[in-house]
Amino acid sequence: MPKKAAVKTAYPPLVHAILDGLSDLKAENATVIDLRDLENAVSSFFIIADAQSNTQVNAMSQAVRKQAREQCAERPWHVEGEDNSEWILLDYVSTVVHLFQTPARAFYDLEGLWGDGKVQVIDLEALAKAQADAEKALKKAAAPKTSAKAAVKTAKVAVKATVKTPAKAAVKTAAKTPAAKKEPVVKKLPAASAAATATKAKAATKPKATAKNKTLDAAKSATKK
Repeated sequence: MPKKAAVKTAYPPLVHAILDGLSDLKAENATVIDLRDLENAVSSFFIIADAQSNTQVNAMSQAVRKQAREQCAERPWHVEGEDNSEWILLDYVSTVVHLFQTPARAFYDLEGLWGDGKVQVIDLEALAKAQADAEKALKKAAAPKTSAKAAVKTAKVAVKATVKTPAKAAVKTAAKTPAAKKEPVVKKLPAASAAATATKAKAATKPKATAKNKTLDAAKSATKK
């Protein structure tokens, strides 16, 4: 029996996607048979896997179809065996997927029938681990860039908060503050001016006093005569 391998770089993208679907459901004994060198082969690849129950076989079928659709925009041209899920066949023309319950796989023995092809048993656990490690590496590589972008964004926000916001607040506050009431201006005269004004007032009253005195003097003179 061929040794298990997780490396599948020699396969086209559709085969990769199908194996990813099988890996998601932890399928058993996943095998790829490369038929490209055979003259009478019905397709380029057979992919075979098995499970212990019809429920799991059906779930494997759904996972394979999902990954092929999302990764390669591929849908099966023909599907058989979903009624009892003992042997589900997904025909993608270039690649045919055979999903068995374990006893049915042993009975039909497709690996023996197509043994002239290149048979490789895939270690799905190692494959899943390799994919998880690759995803972690991608996230780690992307993290510094994300942090740098976040720092730039934070700096821009800080600049806006420290420069633009106070100026706007000042204008807004000035617009809301009512104008101060103007007090009437009382002019205060200097001391010299006040004294001069008082003197003028007294001078204005003197003529009246002088006229009265003249009248009295005239009366006295008339009496003496």
